[in-house]
Amino acid sequence: MKSLMQMNKLGQVSVVILNRDSVPIEKFVFRFQSRKDLYNPRSDAAMNKAYSVLRSLIMRMSSTIASLKKLPENSSFMIEVHTTESAMIEVQQAKVQQDFPWIEAESKEVVLSNPTILPIKNINETGVMQMEVFIEENI
Repeated sequence: MKSLMQMNKLGQVSVVILNRDSVPIEKFVFRFQSRKDLYNPRSDAAMNKAYSVLRSLIMRMSSTIASLKKLPENSSFMIEVHTTESAMIEVQQAKVQQDFPWIEAESKEVVLSNPTILPIKNINETGVMQMEVFIEENI
C-alpha cells in the first residue's frame, strides 16, 4: 500500500469482517482523497506524518468499536485495497512485495447487503492527507 500511496493511487483501504460462511458482516473503510496539492507522498516527512495520523486514528477508534455488535465465533477478515488497474499493473511490474498474494475480490466477498453506516472521522491534515473513515455494519 505504501507504493500506491507514493504513486498517489491509493483510493481506499477496507478491513472486511466475514462470518464463518465468508459473508461480509462489517467493514472498516479508510477512503483517501487523491489531491496532489495536499502532500508530497514521496517525502519521508509526509509519510511519517501520515503514519502518525493513521496510528492516532486507529487508537481513537477503539471506543467506537466497543459499541458494535459482538462478532460471531470463527469470524475472519480480509484487507481490501482500491486502486486503479494501471497502478496495480505498475506495482506488479515493479515486483513490489512479490510474495504478497494480490487478488481481485468478488463483490459477494466484500459488499455488505443493506449496511448501516457509522461515520468515524473526516481528516483533512493540510500538508499530509485528506481521508474519510467510516464503518459499515449489517444489522
